[in-house]
Amino acid sequence: MRERKITIWNLAVMNLRKKTCQTIATLAVITIFAASVFGGGILFLSLENGLNSVKERLGADIILVPEDTEEEMKAILLQGNTSYFYMSKDMIDKVQKIEGIDEITYQYFFASAGSACCDMPVEIIGFEPDTDFVIQPWIQEKLKEKIADDSVVVGGDIQVSNGHSIRIYNQEYEVAAKMDKTGTGMDQTVFVNMNTLKHMRQAATKQGFRFLSGEEEDLDKQISAVMIRVSDKQNISRIAMEIKQKTKNVEVMISEKIVSSVSDSLSFIATVVKYVLFVLIAMVLAALSVIYILQMGQRKKEIALLRMMGMSKSKIGRMLVTEAMLQGILGAALGIMIASVFVFPFNVYIGDMIGQPYVQPGSLTTLLYILGTIVLVTGASLISVSFSVAQIYKKETYQTMREGE
Repeated sequence: MRERKITIWNLAVMNLRKKTCQTIATLAVITIFAASVFGGGILFLSLENGLNSVKERLGADIILVPEDTEEEMKAILLQGNTSYFYMSKDMIDKVQKIEGIDEITYQYFFASAGSACCDMPVEIIGFEPDTDFVIQPWIQEKLKEKIADDSVVVGGDIQVSNGHSIRIYNQEYEVAAKMDKTGTGMDQTVFVNMNTLKHMRQAATKQGFRFLSGEEEDLDKQISAVMIRVSDKQNISRIAMEIKQKTKNVEVMISEKIVSSVSDSLSFIATVVKYVLFVLIAMVLAALSVIYILQMGQRKKEIALLRMMGMSKSKIGRMLVTEAMLQGILGAALGIMIASVFVFPFNVYIGDMIGQPYVQPGSLTTLLYILGTIVLVTGASLISVSFSVAQIYKKETYQTMREGE
């Protein structure tokens, strides 16, 4: 029978299996470290993606809403809150003649009654497809050529149960298109044209729902928000000031300021995450160094025997480094898997809890971050064990044997 050759790799694996308690304790520290690094990194990247999404997807340079509803509008855009407020549709006529305005459209917020009315709680927004420049450019998958009556556009977080329709107020509506994820309230929103919105209200009335937003005929006279795109090279602040002067009882919101408020919040969160990760890395390096040094104290006799059997210091050092590398890779893999269980399936809940736009990174970015986490965690393990390895080169075999008695 052919004898199995003993290698550094085999010795390292056997040592880890033999010293079960030590291995588990070390793995626990490395796993917690890896889970924190990976989970915190995905959180930061998702918030950064959310900020970029807000910059790109708001679409309008200026948004007009009724007076004292600016915070509600931000909650709809950024957090997916359901709400409704209205002003006269005449507002469009008052502002569209202002010089420097390139495009103008409107939306009507028809807050649903939550899970009592629909497959899931959603915000229902009516819009005008012919003038819209906010919603349709970000459609990821167009299932029909035209957003016709009795069809809807759904946000990226809305799951269509049977693949092609959604139930609202006990009526089935065909899904004409699905939007790309934005990390904003648009992801939990259903968009419909105004004719479809009237049909929804009629269906809701038949189901016994009552609304505080006026009578059905008010749908033709009221709107919730006016979206304005300013012509190139025009001063947005100047046009916003002119709108304020020509209108009453209206909040004039500048998109850049909305983005700026999100950016400030993100900067604070990013700073906290960076400091926490820095402190965590320092603590883990210190903890692992202590663990490996303590383990080395328990293995002095073992190492002395290996030296007496003819194993060189360099081979013993390589054995210890291999053990640390295996623990680092395995701990990193376990930490990433544990963090993934909490981070990826609950991304919508995390975004709602943080209250900021939240878009998880794509597959390639995630894969690169997984590899980066493995390299970082394994590197930390190797750096920590280096202090123990250094002790081997400082002592002779006889001295090590005496200390291990």
